[in-house]
Amino acid sequence: MDCSCFCSLVVTTATQSSHQDTSIADMHLPILLYGSKTWTLLAEDSRRLQSFHMSCQRQILGVKCYDHIKNSAIAATTSLPNVNDIVAKRRLALFGHVVRLDANTPAHQILKQAVDVKSGHRPNAQWRRPPGRPRQLLLAAD
Repeated sequence: MDCSCFCSLVVTTATQSSHQDTSIADMHLPILLYGSKTWTLLAEDSRRLQSFHMSCQRQILGVKCYDHIKNSAIAATTSLPNVNDIVAKRRLALFGHVVRLDANTPAHQILKQAVDVKSGHRPNAQWRRPPGRPRQLLLAAD
């Protein structure tokens, strides 16, 4: 995941004055989670998102690293939800939209086929991989 958007967001939130704390809290989550409906998060990406979210909350409250305040206390004070929960909720909302689409829509057909394959059904009854290795190479030698 590219960190350039995170760095620019840190600069933006650091330059705001302290009387705009609520607007910063309302601002950093939409920017941070833009497009999160379609993300495939790895554990490292999830950890980085949560870490950045906590650093934004610390900036909002004006807490310095040498204050030694635990993340749970910061989260309780700001009462902002966990980033992983927000991403999961948005992905489920997108899944619900795709499920309710018309059956002829390509997104609905792809989802149905993916569910069928995951449950062990073949995409097509006649589909079968030919035995052995392929006869032709991708790069044919002349």
